[in-house]
Amino acid sequence: MLYWEIGRAILARQEEAGWGAKVVDRLSQDLRRAFSDMRGLSSRNLMYMRQFAGAWPERAIVQAPFAQLPWYHNLALLEKINDSDLRLWYARKVIELGLSRNLLVAQIESRLHEREGHAQHNFEDALPPADSDMAAQTFKDPYLLDFLGSAEPRREAWLELKLIAQIASYSLRTMGPPHPGDSKSFCASCCEGVAAAWALRK
Repeated sequence: MLYWEIGRAILARQEEAGWGAKVVDRLSQDLRRAFSDMRGLSSRNLMYMRQFAGAWPERAIVQAPFAQLPWYHNLALLEKINDSDLRLWYARKVIELGLSRNLLVAQIESRLHEREGHAQHNFEDALPPADSDMAAQTFKDPYLLDFLGSAEPRREAWLELKLIAQIASYSLRTMGPPHPGDSKSFCASCCEGVAAAWALRK
């Protein structure tokens, strides 16, 4: 709430006295001199505080959920999303799922709000109502498989081979071959997996 209060004070002063960026620079210097042990009082951060207070003028909405988020999560929401309702949705998701800032940014960029709850299934037709609801909740989000290099519909066997090839490639890069001197057979099996996956793709 402190950052919001500072941002609100800057907004009020700018409206009253027509403060510009230079005044914010001076304010930053004054604050850092007065509170030398406090971090986060750079001119840039003060401008973020001003933006934060401008985006959320009401104290009640800031107190829950935005006050529960780390400052850099709030900055990510300000930088990545223009719609206030959508910011609020993602802020609640951060609290619900315990997302790090990097995961929050990844979910925003992959448009989680559009994907959530849209996995295709036939649970309503195949299961009794109570079970179908539970099954739908269990599989509520579609998988993001962009790293496999194709947006086309995938056959299960092809998908399995591509995943195995990705895991093998990652394991080889990070840990090396399973046994010293075994790198040729390991690489050969990886190549066979990729070739088989490519053949199934066609």
